[in-house]
Order: sequence, then C-alpha cells, then structure tokens
Amino acid sequence: MMRTLGADAVGMSTVPEALVAHHMGMSVLAISLISNPAAGLTESTLDHQGVLDALQSVQHRIQPFISRMLTRLSAL
Repeated sequence: MMRTLGADAVGMSTVPEALVAHHMGMSVLAISLISNPAAGLTESTLDHQGVLDALQSVQHRIQPFISRMLTRLSAL
C-alpha cells in the first residue's frame, strides 16, 4: 500500500514519538536506520537479530556522526 502511495521507506514509530515530544514542548531530531525490507517483500524471516546486525554493520559511520551532531547541538 505505501509503495502504491509513493513511499520509499516507512518507519515504525518515529512520527508518533516526535509528535508527543513536540506536544510536550521538546525540540525533536530523528535519525532512522532502514534495517530490512517490510514483511512479505522478501522470502527472509524478519527478526530482531537482523535489526541488530544492520546497526552493527554501519555503527562505525553512525557513531562519529552522532558525536559531531551532539557537539554542534550543545553549542546552540
């Protein structure tokens, strides 16, 4: 359905969490990692280990990025 509507990626919970945080007066920044195709798009079984494996494979790039971003945000 989402592909038919033009979506390339769909997150599970980022928007609801960001809406609640914004409603509480918080500034919001979201970073998402696409870890697997949606259920039913491939023959593979989806599990939490696959998500952990995807994060592990990009951790060397994500950690420095987040560190630099937090340093810059703390200076604001």
